[in-house]
Amino acid sequence: MKINVVSETLTTHEYESKVLAKAFSEITGIKLTHDLLQEGDVVEKLQTQMQSDKNIYDGWVNDSDLIGTHFRYGKTESITDLMANEGKDFTSPTLDLKDFIGISFTTAPDGKIYQLPDQQFANLYWFRADWFERADLKAKFKEKYGYELGVPVNWSAYEDIAKFFSEDVKEIDGKRVYGHMDYGKKDPSLGWRFTDAWFSMAGGGDKGLPNGLPVDEWGIRVEDCHPVGSSVTRGGDTNGPAAVFATQKYVDWMRAYAPPEAAGMTFSESGPVPSQGNIAQQIFWYTAFTADMTKPGLPVMNADGTPKWRMAPSPRGPYWEEGMKLGYQDVGSWTFLKSTPEKTKTRGLALRAVRDVENRFPEKNHRRPDAHPRIRHQLPGHDRPGPQTRRTGGVLPQPGAGAVDTDRHQRAGLSAPGPTVVEPHFGSRQRRENPATSAGWPGQGPGRDHDAPGALQGAADLRTENEPRARCPVLVRPAGRTEAETGEREAQG
Repeated sequence: MKINVVSETLTTHEYESKVLAKAFSEITGIKLTHDLLQEGDVVEKLQTQMQSDKNIYDGWVNDSDLIGTHFRYGKTESITDLMANEGKDFTSPTLDLKDFIGISFTTAPDGKIYQLPDQQFANLYWFRADWFERADLKAKFKEKYGYELGVPVNWSAYEDIAKFFSEDVKEIDGKRVYGHMDYGKKDPSLGWRFTDAWFSMAGGGDKGLPNGLPVDEWGIRVEDCHPVGSSVTRGGDTNGPAAVFATQKYVDWMRAYAPPEAAGMTFSESGPVPSQGNIAQQIFWYTAFTADMTKPGLPVMNADGTPKWRMAPSPRGPYWEEGMKLGYQDVGSWTFLKSTPEKTKTRGLALRAVRDVENRFPEKNHRRPDAHPRIRHQLPGHDRPGPQTRRTGGVLPQPGAGAVDTDRHQRAGLSAPGPTVVEPHFGSRQRRENPATSAGWPGQGPGRDHDAPGALQGAADLRTENEPRARCPVLVRPAGRTEAETGEREAQG
């Protein structure tokens, strides 16, 4: 008996292909071949099998973004039905589907599961915490920008930090450093550089769960689970103000602050680059590359095996409002097509292979700590019982607990005496009152970020949508303290 499955080439899937597939074959006597292809090739072959009904692979690991296709086309097996019927004898009775991170994204409108999550792509902000904590760099940054070097909450702060490391710092320990990293080679991966929530990070799409309704994070208008338009003229937002702004920033930042070779790289080529030790921060970075960043001896690892870097929630763009999606997550998921022959035997055994993969054969990983509690729910494996060394996932915690204020201005940050969380502030149009105390205070008012209490800023300090490069006031909030404990200190950038 032979089983052939396929996934895109990622470190997680390389482990499955080289270690888990071999172990499965040795234990069961069934030959399991796990092929690794570029994602574009996986999607192309998947589409070919769906259109021709000729079997190419018995099992597929493909993104949960395809749930709409799998549900509407009728070519994909319902895993819910499969486990209850022909695959019942091959399904572990202790399999807890609620334990799978991203299971809601692989559940169709009919309430059935069509894909079983295997690994997750969480898109977060990555930065060199050790550099952000250096007294000399902090002093130099504050002298120039008037606020503390810290985890950026919005794109203005990110741009300041990128410019600072690329143009002012330039070298650390004799090595050329850059304040930004990205990729720009013509490739299928360049598409998801934008669809994986770059537009919604800037403020594209609508509020509403799960991805924005009726216009989702990709800028596509969806009605009754069907896409009906993507351009503004058709009710979408893919060429709306936020999308245009985000695209321009992508180009500008890569040209100005990233290494010259970044423009010629693909997603998979650029992902491990920060591990080389010359990148200060990256606004668009996937947890899928965590394993590549934690290998002993890397410039971004300490001698004791702990990382010099951290992750934090994504900074938001100028059009973002409270209630909009911020960041991105997707799950590579096991999928079985109805065109696979020998239903009970092949697909049932393939399901057994998936079960063994999901149960995780023992693996050693002593360098991956718990995730930050605020984003722990996004990560695969962190809520499962088991020893610390068997935990999976990819988001590393900030040192110490970062406080979160009630209006969610502040994101996960570094506790004192580490870097503070900073938020460049777009001036409000009018003074607003705090309904709890009937007192006004400086903050954000109605505008492009969100509707929070605020104070009128001078006209010269307002940053309009037509003047995205204008300087604006900056709000600085020491991490680990709430607004009520410290108040807000305003500094001119």
